[in-house]
This record gives sequence, structure tokens and C-alpha cells, in this order.
Amino acid sequence: MRLWKPYVWKELRESQWLALGVLGVFLGISFLPQIMEAARSQETWYDGNALGVLLLGGPILAVIAGVYAMGREQGTIERFWRSRPVNLNRWLVSKYLVGLALVWLVCWIPLLIQMLARFTDHPVPRMADKTAVPLSYTPILMLIYSASFVLGQCVRGVLHAAILAVGAMALIFVIPLVVAPLNWLSVEMVQKADRGALNARAYILFASPMIVLSVGLLGLAGVLLKRNVQVEVGGRTLGWSVAAIMLVLTAGMAFPMGTNLSARQVISLPMAQDGTVHDMVASGNDVLVLFSNEPWWKVSKLGFVRVHVGEQTSVADEPVWLSDLPEEKGLYYSGMNVMWSAQDPCLAYVVVRQSGVGTRSLEDPNCFLYTVAFDAKPANPVIRRVELNSLLGPQRRVRGAGLHQQHLYIYSDEPLKPRLLTFSLADPRAPSLARNEVLPHEIGWLFQGASQQHQLRLAPIPGLDDSTRLQITCELAASFWAPAGDSRILASDLRSGGFVPQLVLYETGTAQDGVMPLRPLARRRSAAFEGLLGSSLATLFSSDHVAYRLESGGVTVYHVGDSKPIERIGHYAADGGFSAVVSLPGNRVVLAGQRLHVLDLSERLSASAP
Repeated sequence: MRLWKPYVWKELRESQWLALGVLGVFLGISFLPQIMEAARSQETWYDGNALGVLLLGGPILAVIAGVYAMGREQGTIERFWRSRPVNLNRWLVSKYLVGLALVWLVCWIPLLIQMLARFTDHPVPRMADKTAVPLSYTPILMLIYSASFVLGQCVRGVLHAAILAVGAMALIFVIPLVVAPLNWLSVEMVQKADRGALNARAYILFASPMIVLSVGLLGLAGVLLKRNVQVEVGGRTLGWSVAAIMLVLTAGMAFPMGTNLSARQVISLPMAQDGTVHDMVASGNDVLVLFSNEPWWKVSKLGFVRVHVGEQTSVADEPVWLSDLPEEKGLYYSGMNVMWSAQDPCLAYVVVRQSGVGTRSLEDPNCFLYTVAFDAKPANPVIRRVELNSLLGPQRRVRGAGLHQQHLYIYSDEPLKPRLLTFSLADPRAPSLARNEVLPHEIGWLFQGASQQHQLRLAPIPGLDDSTRLQITCELAASFWAPAGDSRILASDLRSGGFVPQLVLYETGTAQDGVMPLRPLARRRSAAFEGLLGSSLATLFSSDHVAYRLESGGVTVYHVGDSKPIERIGHYAADGGFSAVVSLPGNRVVLAGQRLHVLDLSERLSASAP
């Protein structure tokens, strides 16, 4: 031990300021926003972003620490050797172990603080879901650090070594995802084995090769150091290296989030290139699309198009425009929920929000319920328009709308006075107000901070069972959760995932006083880089046991079955993303972007079936 002490002590002294600096950054990003929020709301502050900081910042720190450990010695090693007797192996191993300990401690300390605070606040804490991903990331960080350690030794110039180390980090993440025989080394495969606790066998198979490669890289660094091998990276070589790194990073992020599902059909819509699809609804093999020919922030005219989706080819009807909208300069519209009458396919209902500039302010919108008849003359399809302003609160907010049998429901999440409007469809072409109810509480998702429980407050609709009320509540108030079968819902939970949300499958209980309890069944974390592509802004839609998560990069499809609760079966990206999704018979799904994309999921669902 006395032989190792001088080397370890020297390395600790030289690395202490780097360690303190990055630890302060990690702690600040993890907890400062929550501490400031807790100071204002007088709530607990432990639920920070420590896990998200680990997932996104850990690999970057591994690169910095690895390059710093050897890169700072360039040009001074020979002078150091001449000044005092040095055992090369002890010197090299000491530098490696101190740098690796710096990476692990800085990444783990914020997470341990968060866990400790949760443990003291809750008698039965859930530790498994918090430790699974860090344990999976520990060998990856070790491999990234080892590769950066070697590059810092053999590449002249710290900046050049750091750039190449970023490329090595990208390869470590990407190759197991792209090369199928190496998928078992992918961190995503370990996360799939995580159903609330880490699978020991999968972890050993994953971590052992990472550790062996890391030890091998340390041996390579020793050989290169003894032979004084250093590579001079010129401007041209560095330029090509940067280009290759960007290609690898792009390919790596595009593979798990890219177009690995193929479109069976791509259907053009009769709208301009910068047009917007506001919503769509399906009935059988027909899809009704609400769209405009302008970007979503300056829509002056709304229209419908009905598309008949066949097995091989599809036909789009002529567009039907809401021609009675006033052509006044400075008035803009946004289409909200579209509902299609099951009794009369020629009828559709849509909630439209009208905003003005100039004489009217954007904060004083007008809301209308339109009844659209497609069997009327195309020049004048709207047969009825109901003004909702007098029925809503002063802010005139409409959260969602839904249709069930002979009633149409419109929900307003007005602060302090939420409302539920019920329209009778006894005459389907002339909806009439049946009830305007001020609700004591908002409906939808409830999160109990003290008990860590999730609940749903159902829409107060008498005469319906819990399953039907749950479906209507989803149409009225859901954005990040959706029913997944008869007695389960799937939610995107950002609170327990840090920067990157996790999908949580809940089992629903019997509602009491309109509140439905939820019990978590399974969790599935997204890959770390998915948070950079907009997963945290995702909305969910589900049909039977298939769930679709709409993100800024496309649509990710999940199978929510009995034996495999949450399984990612593919992703599709095109047209710059999608704004709506509906399901058709035969395991088909239609995605609305600049065009309609029809996917057939039969093969993927058969492969994922038990």
C-alpha cells in the first residue's frame, strides 16, 4: 500500500478541482430547480433530476475525465520520469482508477442523495427502478472512460483527443443497436429486461464484456506509453474524423428513433405544403381529416377531407370547407376535437376556436361547435353552428370533446370553475344543450405528492360504467395517458424519469366518488437520447393492446400485452413528425403529417405475441 500511496495522492491532488467543479454542476442541475420550487410551495424537494443528469451527463463526464487524466501529461511525462524514479505500471493504474472513481462518484452522489431523501420520507421506498439504469450505465461509463483514456495518451493535442473520444462514445452506444448480433450488449436491451427490478443474468452478460474491454484498453494504454507511441492528427484528418463522428451520431440517434417501420401506403392530401392537420377520426376503413392550408399559427380557413383507405390503394374525396366562417382580416382559427357520428356517417362535429388580432385580442377567443353535413352542397356544408362563449367561463377554455351514443360532451378546464357541457343528439343535425354543469374539481390525472399515488378523476356522467367513463374522460382531458385494454391505462410519467420520461402501465380499480385508483404494473424507460428528440413532449394514443406515442421525431409503437406488458415494437418518422393517429381494422394505423401514412403492424404484433 505504501508503494501505491504517492501515486494515488499525486493524482488526487491534481484532480480535486475538476471533481469538485463537475460535482457542483451535477448537484446544481439535479436539485436546484426543485429546491427553488419547494421554497415557493412548501413541498418536499427530493424528487430531482439526478437520474436524467446521470443518463445525459455521465458519458460526457467520462470523456472529459479520460482525456484529462492523460492529456494533461502530454509534453511533461519524460521530464517527470527524469526528475524521480517512477514505476510506470503503478503510475498508469493510479491515474486510471482515480479518474474512474471521479466519474462514478460524481454520477452516483446526486442519485444517492435523492434516494436517501426518498427513503427518509417514505417507509416503503421503491429503490429497484432507480438503481436499474445506473447499474446498467456503470460499465458503459467505464468503457467510455477507458477509450478516452487511451486517446488522451496517444493523440497529440487534448482538443483533438477529446473530439475523437466523442466519436468513440458514439460508437459504443450505436454499434450494439445497429449490429443485430451485438444487440445483447445494448443498454436498451438491459432496460427491456428491467420490469421494476434489474435482471441479474442480463446484467452479467451485459457488464462482463464491457469490463473486459475496459481492462484491455488499459493494457493498450500501458503498451503505447512504454513505447512512447503518439499520433499527430492534422487538420485534414481531424476534419474527416469530425465528419465521421457526426455521421455516426446521426445514424445512432436515427436508428432507434428512425423509420424502422415501413409504410404500406402514403396518401397525399389536398392541402398546401405548409398546411396543418388539426385532428382526424376513423370509422371502419374511412378517415376524416380536419386540415387547413396555412401553418397552425395563422389559419384563416378550415376544411375536411374524407379518405377511403383500401388494402392497396386509397381514394381521397374533394375537400369540404367550412365556408360560412367570416372572411374577416385578422381572424384566425384552430380546429380542436373532431367527432364522427356512428349513426349517420354524413355528419361530423368539430369544436373550433376563433382568435383575433387588432380590434380583438388573442386572449379573448370565441369558441363554436360546428355540425358539418357532407351530403349537403360542397359550397355550403355547415348546417349548424352553436356559440359556446356564453356557456363557458370568462377565459373560454375548451380542453377536449367526446361523443358517446346520443350525447356530445365538451370539457372546459377553466381554473377554479371547470365545466362539462352535455349536448343531446336526439336530432343529430341540430345538437341542443342538455346540461351545463360546473364541476367541483378538474377531471383527469391526479398525482398525490405525499403518498406517491396516481389516480384518475372520471367525468361525472351518470348511467355509465367505469370503463365507458374512463374512455370519455380520456377524450376530454388526456394528453399523456390513454386506456390500454379494459382495465389498464398507459401513461408517460416524467416525474419518475428525470429528463427522460418512462412509460408506466397501471391497473385500474373500482371508482369511488368518481375517483379511480391506479396500481402500477410495469415500467419501461426510454433510451437516454430519446429525451433530446422530444419524448418528454409526447402524447399517447392507444387501441386495444397497441399504444402509439407521438413525439417531435415521429411515432413510437408499443405492444401492451399480458405476458409482455410494455414492449417497443418499432418507430416511424417521416414528414417532420405527425399530429394525429387513428387505428383501422386489420392492425393498421394511419398517421397524419403532411400526408397520410398507413402502417400495417400485423407482422410486428405476431412476432411480439407470446
